[in-house]
Amino acid sequence: MLRLCGLYPYQKMKNIIDLSNGTLKISDEVMVSPNMTFDNLHNLAPQNSIWDVGNGYKWIYFSDIKIGNYYFYFRICFYKNTTLYCAEFDFYNQPFPEKWSWENWSEEKDLRQIKMYNKYLLEIMGATNKKFAWGTISSYYDRRSYATGIGIKYKL
Repeated sequence: MLRLCGLYPYQKMKNIIDLSNGTLKISDEVMVSPNMTFDNLHNLAPQNSIWDVGNGYKWIYFSDIKIGNYYFYFRICFYKNTTLYCAEFDFYNQPFPEKWSWENWSEEKDLRQIKMYNKYLLEIMGATNKKFAWGTISSYYDRRSYATGIGIKYKL
């Protein structure tokens, strides 16, 4: 469980998203910018899992990236190999379970997570949903798919 003492604990996480241009910093070696292609990112991380949806969309996954005191799970989506479509991420105070199951899910946990994501976005950009020249950033909680996270949608 996340404990908030004084200032929000997101100081080391403030530079993950460059709000001026939409660049997402996954690590010192991997930065995803709006003009990046699938091949560019895949060349930087050839060992990472990929999902080719078969309809023009491809995803690259980054798991358990430690930033500050949190473990991040990034999902980066491209359309037709050339266009960065979106990025999604979530973070936890422990490594992401390798095998997700209904036994380790609860709506209460998801609601705590979305509150944490909203606090993070409020701290870094003053809102939980904001439009920029390059796209939008927002937190989400989808009750139908039981998913929470932060989404970045890039303008095509």
